[in-house]
Parts: sequence; C-alpha cells; structure tokens
Amino acid sequence: MSETETFLFELGTEELPAMSLLSLRNNLINNIESGLKKDGITHGVIKGFATPRRLGVLIKDLSLNQLPTHIALRGPPIAKAFKDGEPTKAADSFAKKCGVAINQLDREKTSKGEWLFFSSEKDGQATIELLPTILDGALKRLPLKKKMRWEENNFEFTRPVRWVVMLLGKEIIDAEFFGLKTNRNTRGHRFHASENLKIGTAGEYEDLLLNKGKVIADFEARQEKIIEIAKKAAGSSVALINAKTAEEITGLVEWPVAVKGFFPKEFLALPDEVLIATLENHQKYFPITQNKKLQNNFIAISNLESDLPDEVKNGNERVILPRLADASFFWGQDTQRAFADRKEELDQVIYQKDLGSLLEKSVRVGKLMEILAMALGENLEISRRAAELAKIDLLTKMVGEFPDLQGLMGYYYCLHDGEDDRVAVAVSEQYLPRFAEDKLPETSIGNALSVSDKLDTLAGNFLLGKKPTGKKDPYGLRRQALGLVRICVINKIDFNLKELITAAIKQQPVKEINPDLERELYNFILDRAQAWYVNHNEGGYISHDIFMAVRSQSPGSLVDFDQRLHALLKFSSLEAAKSLAAANKRISNILKACDRPTDIPEIVSTTFFSTEEESALNDAVNELIKEHKINLKERNYLKALQCLSRLETPIDNFFNSVMIMTDDAKKKNNRLAQLKRVNQLFLDIADISKLPIAS
Repeated sequence: MSETETFLFELGTEELPAMSLLSLRNNLINNIESGLKKDGITHGVIKGFATPRRLGVLIKDLSLNQLPTHIALRGPPIAKAFKDGEPTKAADSFAKKCGVAINQLDREKTSKGEWLFFSSEKDGQATIELLPTILDGALKRLPLKKKMRWEENNFEFTRPVRWVVMLLGKEIIDAEFFGLKTNRNTRGHRFHASENLKIGTAGEYEDLLLNKGKVIADFEARQEKIIEIAKKAAGSSVALINAKTAEEITGLVEWPVAVKGFFPKEFLALPDEVLIATLENHQKYFPITQNKKLQNNFIAISNLESDLPDEVKNGNERVILPRLADASFFWGQDTQRAFADRKEELDQVIYQKDLGSLLEKSVRVGKLMEILAMALGENLEISRRAAELAKIDLLTKMVGEFPDLQGLMGYYYCLHDGEDDRVAVAVSEQYLPRFAEDKLPETSIGNALSVSDKLDTLAGNFLLGKKPTGKKDPYGLRRQALGLVRICVINKIDFNLKELITAAIKQQPVKEINPDLERELYNFILDRAQAWYVNHNEGGYISHDIFMAVRSQSPGSLVDFDQRLHALLKFSSLEAAKSLAAANKRISNILKACDRPTDIPEIVSTTFFSTEEESALNDAVNELIKEHKINLKERNYLKALQCLSRLETPIDNFFNSVMIMTDDAKKKNNRLAQLKRVNQLFLDIADISKLPIAS
C-alpha cells in the first residue's frame, strides 16, 4: 500500500467577492500548509483553485501518517533518585510521569553528573484523523473582511456555503463544515452543468470540472484564457488589458466567452480616460484601440456559451449606453462654467480637520510652488496658476463619479478653457507617483506641484501627530515621502529640502509647533530614501553603510545626497579607500576621546611642528585645499575623494611617527588640530569612518 496519497478539499459557495478570490485561495493554502507542518505531516506540491463558486486545494503525495515523535525526558540526578540503593520518591514520580517502571528508565551521563533519562518513539497518528481539524483551523484563520449568516444557523462565512468535498485518494474523509457533511459531489457551471458531479479520486478533480463541469478551476489558467480570447476577439485592433480588470473578470466567471460589442461614435468625443474608466470600472469590459486611438467598441467576457450570442452582445451594448450617457452628461455639466471660476468653492470643502479647507491647502501649496519655481528657474506665474487650479476638479461631477480621474480631469477642463498647456499638464501630474513603482511627472512644473502637494500633506499630518506607526499608515505618508524622494532623485529636482520643510511647517494652521518637527520630518523622508536605495534596484543598490556615511552629514538637497552616495560607492572600491577609511575612524575616535575638545585650535600653527611628518601632512593638505573647494562647489565628489586619497601616505606616516597625545599641551592640541582639519575635508562629503572597510 502506498504511504502517500492525493488529498482534495473543496468548499462550494454562492458567488464569492471577485477581488477577494486570490487572497482567499492563497491564505487557505498557507493556512493548510502551516497546519500540516505543525502536525508533522509531509506532503508534495499544493495547488489551489478559486472560482466564483468554489475554493479548492489539491495536495499531492500527502503522507498517510504523522512523522514519529521522539520523546526525550531528563529526570532527577541519580544522587537524588536513589538513596542506599533504593529508589526515592523523585525517581518514582519520574517513572510514573513517563508511564514505565523505574528499571525501564535509562541513565544519561553529562559533564555535570548522571541523571535518570527516558526516551521513546511515539508512532504518528493517521493523517485522515487529523485533516478535519487542520482544515477547520485553516478556514477559521481566513481574512474575511465581511462575514454573513444564512438560513437558520449560526455559521459565518463570506458567502453561504452549499457543499463540501474532502477526499484522500478515493476515500471520503468524514467531517462536517458549516453544518454540511463532506462527500464526493462537486458542482459544475451553474447553467452548463447544474447536476452534481461525482469525483472518483482526488486527482481527477480539475479535469472533471473542465471536461464535464464547464469550469476552469485554476485561477491563473482562467485569466490567461480570458486575455487570450479578448485579444483574439479584438482582431486587427488591440484590446487594452488592465491587470486589475482582468483579475476582477477572472473572479466573476468560470467559463469565459468573449463578446465584442459596440457603442455610438459620438461618445468618442469624451476624454479617453473617461471612456476607459466607464468601460473598465462600471462594466468590467476591455476597451479597444486601433493605431493607439480608442474605438467605439469593447470586449465583454460572458460566463457562458449562449445559443443566442447576438442577444448577449445586444444586452451588453444596452447596459453600457446609460453609463456612457451619464459620463457625457457629467462632462456637459462640468464644462458649462469656467473651471477657474469654481476656485472659491474649494473653501467649502474641508481638506482635513485642523488643517483647513481645500482652498487653504491650495494656497499653501502655491507658496511652496513659488519657492520651488525660483529654485528651479521656472515661470513663477505658470507655477502659481497650476497650484491655484490643481484641486478644483475635485468639485466636478465627473471626479465625483470617477475618483481615480482626479488630476486627469483637471487637465481636460484646463485645456477646454484655454489654460496654458504647462498649467494643464502640471495639474494632471500633481498626484504622481500614486504608488511605489508608478510613473513620475515629466514636466518641471508638474514635478514641483507634486513635491509641494506631498510636502504640505506630510507637514500637516506630522504637526497633528498623525505619523505612521508600525504597519499603520492611514494617510499614506510613507507613500508620499517615497514619491517625493523618487521625483527628486530620478528627475533631478534640485532644491534645499530642509528649507522647504521649514516653509511647509510654518504655514500650517497649527498654533503650537514642536521645534524638533523639522528634523523629524527630514529624517522620516530619509528613512524612506534609505529603504528605497537599499532594497530596490531603481535606487542603485546602495548599501546601508554607504547611506549612513552620507546621511550623517545631512545634505539639504536629495540630488546632492544621491551624488554623494554614488561617489562614495565608487570610491569604496579604490585601493586607497580602506586605508583612508581606517585612518578616519582612528581620527574620529581620537577626537571623541578628547577631554577638552574646545582647546583644539581652529588653525594649525607651524610654530609647534617638531617632526617632518607634521610638516609633510600640513603641506599635503595645503596643496589640495583649493582643488577640494572647487570640487565641492561643482559637486564633483568622486574627484574630491580621489584628490583626498593623496593624503594616504602623509596620514600613515603621521600616525606611525608622531606622538599625538604628548605631555606638551600646545603640541598636542596643534596635532589634534591637524587631525581635525583632515577629518573635516572628508566630512565635507561623507563620514567614511562609517564604511565597513574602516574596520
């Protein structure tokens, strides 16, 4: 008899929430796997299934028994277990605990003495006896956002449960879930195969559903099928396959069939994004383009093969018409009056309690835009106008219907009213990037508007004490900070972040301001920058040590910060880097250990030199100081570090030949001044003593 078998579990339900299917399936797999591991049951590949009416798990090579359990118990020391050769109460108690006679106990010798010892092997239970409990626990740990009860029972699940299958090979595992006894009967497609389907063995489950049940149980296979038939139905045109839409459609159908439908051409006068949002968000259709131009047709995915395909097509076309008519109505209503004329209405919409209205936020963002416009050499009037109009589309009917189009609708309304193209584009880019890997603004004013908006949001929430804690970040502040970092570094938006943080905090409508807040917000942004650099290729794979070496100097500009990081990365691979890093670490330790650091003079005096090495180091520093300042001004940090590498030999000779902590106080302090001067040259760029090569 085989020692392993294939196991099948299927929970049949009413239609499950489409966007929860993958999460439910994956959590069910993980919960079962952890339960098997906890109980010591080995297994092979676990495959999950998820359709609108079922969650299933198939496990291959599932062991029919738990692994044997090894029991090892140490009892009392022999000296306490026996007295005058007779067992004591301690020995008797230990034997009873182990369920054996005293003479059946072993002895274990250690360096600390000899002890009574018991060891045995306990055979594992049959897997079939443990599976009901494992599955029950796995179901109870599913992350259900909303639970419901059905009929006259006390059971809760995300949807009513209608059948439960539980097979080990061809054998039914007797159990009960949600008041239903397990059996071998599954159900196929609601319309194509309404009769029960009898599963002979667990391994035939997927093929049975596919061939007789008209159900593609594998979620990924079903999604691939949907994409394939949608592309085929589009013919010479291109079906726009949005990943989120494809996933949701996959969660809505068990037997996908593509249907190509049409809508009146006059709706093409609407902005493309409005049409796409209407088709995707409301109806879960795939839009179609030809030569990158949106067409007046779409691909719908039906959940059955109809004998009357034209009726299915006509039905989908009828359903979309009211949606498109609504969108057209919203556009007409929104464009009846000038976009800019609605600005004062922003004062009637609360942005956030204690932070004022949307109008007040727009004014604050506008002031930050002015600072950035001057720093970036951008047109001040255009920058102000972009900030002034940025939030108005939140008042429109179109954005009320399609919140995801905020910013984009502002762009179209600006163009409709003849606003400057630069203003319109900046308004469309203000929310970019919306998520971690999203695209960035492409225009300078769009970059400035996005940075200003994000920084105002960060400053306001930090002032109110709404900083992220642990995994909780209800206002998306980590995302805002990361977006700001990516914009500045990748798009080279060069400005003094510290100064802009100060400006953002000062103009918030909050009376009491924590004096440490500017530092906290700056450090919060750098924390996001560090995670981005260290964990993502986009940030350049900068190590933690290199990042901290630059962070210790707190550069004001994130572009400047980035330039220092990459210069230090290249420098760390040079031959002289290790020696110089070690020397700087030694210098740093010496300076920190000084009892009276205020006695160290700011200027090195040649009067107190008594060795050639002191003079040589001083001359070497003097020779490169002018070039060093030029390199810093031009931010040529790699060249600056390469230039400083010429100090390697003079520094080594200085340490090898000069007694720094001499009894002569004037000589000692002068030598410390030399070290401080050398150290400061490197600190102008980064604290290289923090590099691991300094160890």
